[in-house]
Amino acid sequence: MKIIVDNITPGTSTSTQGKGGMRMYLERLLGAMDAAAPQHEFLLLTPFWNKDFDFPPTANLRVVPLPFVPKSRWFRVLYEWTVYPFLIRRARGDVFLGLCNTLPPFLDVPKAVVVQSTQFQFVPESYGFLQRNYLQVGVASAVRRADAVIAVTEHSRQDILRWTKVSPAKVHAVHHGLSLPSVSGTDDPGEVKKRKEEYGSFILCVSAFYAYKNLFRLIEAFQILKSERSIPHRLVIIGADTREVTREALARYARSIGAGDSVKLPGRVPSSILPSLYKGADAFVFPSLYETFGLPVLEAMAMGCPLVVSQRSSLSEVAGDAAETADPLNARSIAAALAKVLTQPGRREELIRRGQERVKDFSWEKTARETLKILEDIAD
Repeated sequence: MKIIVDNITPGTSTSTQGKGGMRMYLERLLGAMDAAAPQHEFLLLTPFWNKDFDFPPTANLRVVPLPFVPKSRWFRVLYEWTVYPFLIRRARGDVFLGLCNTLPPFLDVPKAVVVQSTQFQFVPESYGFLQRNYLQVGVASAVRRADAVIAVTEHSRQDILRWTKVSPAKVHAVHHGLSLPSVSGTDDPGEVKKRKEEYGSFILCVSAFYAYKNLFRLIEAFQILKSERSIPHRLVIIGADTREVTREALARYARSIGAGDSVKLPGRVPSSILPSLYKGADAFVFPSLYETFGLPVLEAMAMGCPLVVSQRSSLSEVAGDAAETADPLNARSIAAALAKVLTQPGRREELIRRGQERVKDFSWEKTARETLKILEDIAD
């Protein structure tokens, strides 16, 4: 069976400069599917400006760079509606896998789409008018046209069903695998020591700076914790600016409430140092208003970092019983959950133990097998 994998509709999100976890998802899923199913052929259709990936080349996995793919979102949509369907037909696949929310039109093969995000529907204030409406129409259309829909959590699956009213039989929940690179090689105490020397005692958050990530309220909760508990910690927020929220805006807000010297915003960091950040932190906090999955939660658990996560959306599903939960709309609730982790050694050790058991349920091999079963079923 020839499986065509789409890396045009994800746009720049799978490039080396992309925000979030889409590039990791593409690389890990495709590598694991190729390893799990050598009887199949995989064709990755990708922009010419995004053709180098971190998976081993094999006889059955071919990267096909396409010329003239625009980087601009709106010109790329035009490309997807005109040139792209012709190129897909010319590839003569047996099934098509759309990796990110939408599908090109006029596909004459069985097709599945992965719905990576529904924030535009459930936290629409985080999106501009044009982008929000394009996604609401485009994703709903893709879900209805697809032969199978892959949601990344059961919570997201239920949201998709409530929103689009499609048949529950064609919407499947398939969790991500553990995405942290080189997990087995992260026991270098020297790297953890460097992070401790740089930040002292610290609380960690890893997140692109989208509005729904709730970072301003996190800074407010941290200041409550500092002022009422006199903790020695700093808050380290790793991530990239977006049009909605920038490092400067977060830093300005931290200064305005008296937390400026204790909030560190180093921006994006190389993935190679993320393990030492997780291992060096005394707690990991993820107070997002809405997530379809939440990859950093898995990463933190794998690295033995105790969690505080939002009670909303999929985060409790991913973390299971391995996290303190908080109301993301209440800064005092976030502060109280962090205080438990930081001041109760017994609870802290319990969360670490539960987290390291919990991550055993997530692997890219499992994700690949479940995704392949769906593709084989619709192609049959």
